[in-house]
Amino acid sequence: MSTLPRAPEAVGSWTWFVNAGGRAETSDCLAALDTAAEVLERHRLLMAEIVEICWEHPRSDNRPDTFRTVEATGPLDSPEHTRLLLNTCPQDASDARMKLLRVHGSGKWVDASGNTRSEPDLVVLEAMPLFDDVSVEIAVHHDVWAHHAFSGEPHPEVHFANAPRLAAALKELETTLRAETEPGGPTYFGAVDGYGIQAPAPYEIVDGRAPDLTDKIP
Repeated sequence: MSTLPRAPEAVGSWTWFVNAGGRAETSDCLAALDTAAEVLERHRLLMAEIVEICWEHPRSDNRPDTFRTVEATGPLDSPEHTRLLLNTCPQDASDARMKLLRVHGSGKWVDASGNTRSEPDLVVLEAMPLFDDVSVEIAVHHDVWAHHAFSGEPHPEVHFANAPRLAAALKELETTLRAETEPGGPTYFGAVDGYGIQAPAPYEIVDGRAPDLTDKIP
């Protein structure tokens, strides 16, 4: 059950382009996804529960992408799990091809009192084929990684308890995937600064508060 406000856009995101040694296939994406998921699990940021697969239809202009889900049991790149995902391909679409894989699950965060809590999709992990590379991306949509809450209130205890763990995971992903970490672009809810979320500029702070961003949170 969700206990944190969630932004509709990412507060921050990071991408790695992993060379597949040839045209990237579903198996390459699943291998990279499994590697990244293991790192995130070690840091208690994502316990994989569901893998969502998106099928696109490049020769059917009016057909929307098709999304299916498969339970995550065991290694994400195991032959059995790969078979289950490929079996979700729409049988009535000869042009269907895998566009995106997304991992959903819960992660742990620490509140201002030091209590560890669980939150669904605390970190979202994705992989997609891009010619000879696999694009691996993680995104965060909550304010526990930032210096201030979405309301603008400073929450140093929350930031200190959570941001270093995210930074450590990002650095480990960079090493494990053997790819440079590339920051995602800024959104209304935040911007990336290295392996964390950028602090507000001094001129944005008024009486200790950052801008209130809750007007755009459902």
